[in-house]
Amino acid sequence: MTLKEAIDSLKKNQPDLLGLSENQLFAVTPENLKPQKFDTRLRLNFWVQSNPEDAFVGVCSREVFESYIANPYKLAYLLCKPPEYNVKLEEIIDLGLDQLRDIMLLKHVDDEGQPNSKLISNKLAIFKHLDERKSGLATQKVHVAVSQIPKKPDQVLLASNTEQDLIKQLADAQQAEQDVLTIPVNARRVN
Repeated sequence: MTLKEAIDSLKKNQPDLLGLSENQLFAVTPENLKPQKFDTRLRLNFWVQSNPEDAFVGVCSREVFESYIANPYKLAYLLCKPPEYNVKLEEIIDLGLDQLRDIMLLKHVDDEGQPNSKLISNKLAIFKHLDERKSGLATQKVHVAVSQIPKKPDQVLLASNTEQDLIKQLADAQQAEQDVLTIPVNARRVN
């Protein structure tokens, strides 16, 4: 069965499965047909291939693919466009931050008033990680500073047309490059 034939069959026999969101589709899919790793890999491959008929390439054989698309629930999942990578990443980060907040709200002492040193240590590690994420590490800041320096003097953005302004902008850009290049490699951010 070709992909076109499978889609035509789905439209004719179970059109209600088409156009559902991922959550809606999960709600109507029998438990034994819920998507697994294989389904997710095949769907992602389907949406990045230039030819949808080649969705199986690198994931499974043509025979397995043809058997797969013959199942209306599997085909509906395949046709349900996955969320963009950054959307999924933001969702996971948001969930993780909520869970980290829950951890940070746990009491550092037990019922007997004794400090929970492991929890305190983990809270400090979480705090340090979040602070570095928010503020950036010294090496990240240096990389950003270096990447903003014009590669050649003629790439300096010109704010004015006077010769004196151009000379000053060029001198400032060269000084900025010198300042960044003289930062010691092992420089650390002071907390």
